[in-house]
Amino acid sequence: MWDKAWVFGSIINIAPFFSLDKFISLDAKGKKQYTLDLIQTATLSLSDEYGWDKTVFENAYDNVLKSEFVFKINCPAKQSRDRKKTGNLIIEKTETVTSVYINIQIGSLSIKRKLFAKKNLWWYDCIYILARHTKWLDTERFGIDYGKGKIKALYCLEKDQVQLFEGGEQVTEINFSKYFVLN
Repeated sequence: MWDKAWVFGSIINIAPFFSLDKFISLDAKGKKQYTLDLIQTATLSLSDEYGWDKTVFENAYDNVLKSEFVFKINCPAKQSRDRKKTGNLIIEKTETVTSVYINIQIGSLSIKRKLFAKKNLWWYDCIYILARHTKWLDTERFGIDYGKGKIKALYCLEKDQVQLFEGGEQVTEINFSKYFVLN
């Protein structure tokens, strides 16, 4: 533990107190909370020392608590061809699982369905590439269409059904490692 920050070039180092005994005694959620509190202590201390806007860190802290430590990305909404519906992809990540959902809005009706779940491969996760290929295939089907039909993960409004395709064939689970080296 240092009394104040130590600067080396453009890098600021700070070391708030960390108790290994306390950390080890906590359950998984407690460990996340302890780590988050440690980071928050450091950022608020640095904010005081360097005159940074604390609200940025306070808002981030509150958002992490509200999300219950689930990393979530709401991708931009896309409008259907008939302009009556919008759909967007939602990515939720825990330490081990990447879950992918679609959310479709039809007037005041909201439909959320899970497309698939897969192993979380952190920044190497192929979902970041797949998310760029989200679209309406027609007025009834919305989801991911990657590689000219190599991978499709869609929700069909008409059938109220999630459909997964690999190489043009309908499957129950997509083998992402066929198409992405680290998946």
